Order: sequence, then C-alpha cells, then structure tokens
Amino acid sequence: MGEDHGRMGIPLNFIDRWAQQAGFHVLYLRDLSQSHYRQGVSAFGETMADTRQAIGAIAQGLGCRHVAFYGSSMGGLVAIRAGIALGATRILCAAGTADVAPRPDGSRLTPDEKLAVTREETQRLSGELRQGVPGWLAYLYGSDNDRDSIIAHAIMGIPGVEAMTLSELNRHNIDFHLVMTGRYHRTFDWLARHAEDIGLLP
Repeated sequence: MGEDHGRMGIPLNFIDRWAQQAGFHVLYLRDLSQSHYRQGVSAFGETMADTRQAIGAIAQGLGCRHVAFYGSSMGGLVAIRAGIALGATRILCAAGTADVAPRPDGSRLTPDEKLAVTREETQRLSGELRQGVPGWLAYLYGSDNDRDSIIAHAIMGIPGVEAMTLSELNRHNIDFHLVMTGRYHRTFDWLARHAEDIGLLP
C-alpha cells in the first residue's frame, strides 16, 4: 500500500526486482478513489473489509504460505490493520500516519489539529495492537518527526512490535533516505524472513 498521494516512496521496479530474485508474488494496492483508504481499495469493493477479503482470496489462490504487508505514510496504518486481520507473518510500516487529509471543503488542518488527530488515532491503534499481533510488526520513523514519533512511542513495547528510529531525520518520507543509505534492500529481506529475528536495521 502506497502513500496518501497514490505513489510509493520508491520506484516500483525496485520492488519488482527484489520480488523476482526472492521468488515472491507482489500485490500493489493504490487508493484510486483518493479516499485515503477509508473505503478500502475500489477494485475490491466499497469497504476495507471487502479489500481484506479479496487479498485473502488472492493469497489462498496462489497457494501462499506466508503473507507480508508493506505500507508507507497514509498506507502504513492500513497495512498494519489489514495485515493483522489476515494473519500476516510480517508487517513493515514506513512512517505510517493518521488521516490528516484536508476537510471536505478543501481546507487544511492546522499543525495543532494534525497532532490532535494523530494522538486520537494512535490511541485506537495501540488498543488494537494490544489485542495481539499475529507475526512481527516493524514501524520505521524519523526520530525528529513529531507526528510519527507520537505513534512510535505509543506502540513500542507492545509484544510483536518494534519501533525503529532513523536518527536525526525529521522528514516524514523516509523511503528515499533508506535507499540513499543502502538499507532499503534490508527492509524487504526482513519481510521475507519468518524466523523470530526481529532485528532489521543496524
């Protein structure tokens, strides 16, 4: 699942090459309705439940023994929730964020309003995660980004969850930083592992 503006944080051919080398199937989900995934993915139905059911059917049809989810930004928390619902072995969330999209009238939230929305969404997410994570969840974030740090600090310590900081990085989009520092391939290698070795970044 990509970011809220409908693009992944890195070129898709990067993921394609990795998947081909590793021998994995990849399913890309985009929010073409621009609803910030509130209604799931339109190709699968009208609700998030429809999307989860469709993904499960596809994985079963392909004979997949393990399912892993990756999402960044607005797609990050969706990947977490869909991954939990489908019993994912691994979930990788790159700076997943709450829905701070403009209001229906087009006006944008103020920075304080965005923080308030983030805290409210974080409280809901923490409660959901405490009910149980089927596999391992890794949340990557820039340590100096206020909104992402709120989420990370709230969920770290929950069983099956590890929040990993990229020191002195204040931007929300961390994908480019991972690519430039030569660490992005490690994130996808981590998704492919199924043993209980939670370590991801050095």
